[in-house]
Amino acid sequence: MTDFILIDIVNVKSTTLKNKNYILILLILAVANICSGKVKNPHNSIDSLDRLLDTKLSQFNRLDILHQASSILYKNDTNYELLYDYAKEGIELAQKLKDVDKGADLAVWILRANIYLRSYHRNPQYYKYLKELYQEGKIEKKKIIQPLYSEIYSYLEYGKLREAEQKMIEYEDLTDKSDPQQLSYYLDTYAVFKRKAGDYKDASEALKTFAEAAEKIEDKRFLVTALSRNAEFYLVDSLNYEDSRLYAAKALKVVKDANLHQHKQHILLQLAQAIYKLNDISEFNEIYSQISKDSFAVANKIIHKDYYTFSGDIQYDQGNYEKACKDYRKAVQYLETSDFSTMELLTEKIEKCYVKLNDFRSAFVYSTRLNVLKDSLYNVQNVKAVRYFESKLEFKDAQTEKIKLENKIYAQKRSTIFIGFFSSLILLSLLFYNRLLDEKVKLRTVALNVKNQELEESLEELSQFNYIASHDIKEPMRVVSSVTGLIEKKLLKEDNDKYSKEFGMVKNSINQLYNLIEDLSQFLDFKANAIAHESIDTNKLANQVKLMLGEVTQDVNGRVEIEPLPEIISSNSLLTVIMKNLIENGLKYNVSQTPTVRVGYVENPNRHIFTFEDNGIGIDKKYHEYIFQMFKRLESREKKGSGLGLGLVSKAVEKLGGEISISSAPKVGSTFTISLPKTYMNQS
Repeated sequence: MTDFILIDIVNVKSTTLKNKNYILILLILAVANICSGKVKNPHNSIDSLDRLLDTKLSQFNRLDILHQASSILYKNDTNYELLYDYAKEGIELAQKLKDVDKGADLAVWILRANIYLRSYHRNPQYYKYLKELYQEGKIEKKKIIQPLYSEIYSYLEYGKLREAEQKMIEYEDLTDKSDPQQLSYYLDTYAVFKRKAGDYKDASEALKTFAEAAEKIEDKRFLVTALSRNAEFYLVDSLNYEDSRLYAAKALKVVKDANLHQHKQHILLQLAQAIYKLNDISEFNEIYSQISKDSFAVANKIIHKDYYTFSGDIQYDQGNYEKACKDYRKAVQYLETSDFSTMELLTEKIEKCYVKLNDFRSAFVYSTRLNVLKDSLYNVQNVKAVRYFESKLEFKDAQTEKIKLENKIYAQKRSTIFIGFFSSLILLSLLFYNRLLDEKVKLRTVALNVKNQELEESLEELSQFNYIASHDIKEPMRVVSSVTGLIEKKLLKEDNDKYSKEFGMVKNSINQLYNLIEDLSQFLDFKANAIAHESIDTNKLANQVKLMLGEVTQDVNGRVEIEPLPEIISSNSLLTVIMKNLIENGLKYNVSQTPTVRVGYVENPNRHIFTFEDNGIGIDKKYHEYIFQMFKRLESREKKGSGLGLGLVSKAVEKLGGEISISSAPKVGSTFTISLPKTYMNQS
């Protein structure tokens, strides 16, 4: 009914349009029908409203139509570019006509549109507008909660975790957590922040609570978002594909029950990805056949990127490498410029496709790009970490010095006043002494600033060294490796045995140099970085390390056995270094027919005791202390390794406050025992 009314309005002759009362009555009827839910096709309603905007209207009527059109687009999550255009013009009119209610609504909607369009640079003026309205008491607090948290999203998308954390602390006091809708905004943002920071346990708990809170909200879009966030988390971060399928299936049911069809394709894609990982072919074919890439919103780059990446993975697994390469290249077109990690992943996938197609020239081109991306990502992450640590250190030191100085001044003033009652001479002496003390404080402050400057320069030099080690040294080495590989392929076609030994020596030397640089960089990280303790499932971690060493295990026809291991409080990164090096050494330095490494755990009331037992070549007792020194190796350089492996393990155990020991003899294998405390103090 509404569509016909609006179309009739557009078709009225210009003479009739001058009758403002007639227009207003028809507009009220149209808006009433839209609001009552009688409009079955929102696209037709938008078209009708759009045609009405082409007619001559008063500013008040135009604002009403812009507000109504924006409301329809917002509620149906469709065409964010058009929503932005309508809302932008509407806000300008609302400010001119001093219509606070419509202006506030339009500001909220335009902020949502810009988030979906990744146009965060357009948002500050609208945040400012809403904050001013709130501070002037013209809108309620709950009106600005969603925009405030959308501001945090913009910081998270650009990797500004420090700014996001500060804003979250600032806005948390404004949030009424007894209101499920406001709580949902907080939990959604908090979960994204924790995922970006790598704190997956807190992120998981926040997402579950988000889903529980969203069930209490009348607007089912919140529930779909919460369930979709959980499905994505278990698919990408937690790698729990069964839970991912469960959440995606729940989201799909809500989409169908609440007629939120604009979300259907995105949820179907998540569900298909989870089922594919679970290798349920029959259900996967049924779900995947319902996905239509043509139905994705054009502006939603993330869904397009996920679709083409997933499609490429399927084609690659089926051996259709040319189609897979084409899909991966399409996925790259939808990447954000700052998404280095996904760009690295897609570039690596494209390189593998070209290798499978025997197009080594193209593979070499993408390999070079991949190396540059890895270096860029490595440096960006390290610079961010250094800057973040540096800023926190400066803030903490400044606060400490400020408190100390305030306490000193307070004590001095009190003493001065007390003694002043007895003697003016003593008072003068104390004032003079106080002046000297102030001078000393100033001198020490200057000296402290100099030391801070030296610390900044040292951190900068460390950053430059890391860059040189990871880029300027490794890049020529990679080029040599790639070119040598191409030459080897060409020569081996002519004579299979003539140069194989020489090429083997070259590749072995390059691998040793590369491993040495990687281990040196890791050693510097041990020196520079603080330890972050968290709850770790060591059984899960050991299996991840086992997967990481899959190629090494396959090369030596080896086996890694993992006994039941506990959940402990420790450092994930340091435990990974310990497990990786001990398992890898047990496989490499081993001449058995089936090299085997067994990872075990011994119960102890005060310590965590881990054992790493192998059937390798063993080590004479006289070398047991010697092997834990840096750059010490007992085997020839024909074995891959930098000589830093056990040295890194020893340093990592030391950083965790633990101890390492070895029980071994030649030809009978080795058992390394790691003893870690069950209670940790904060260490640097």
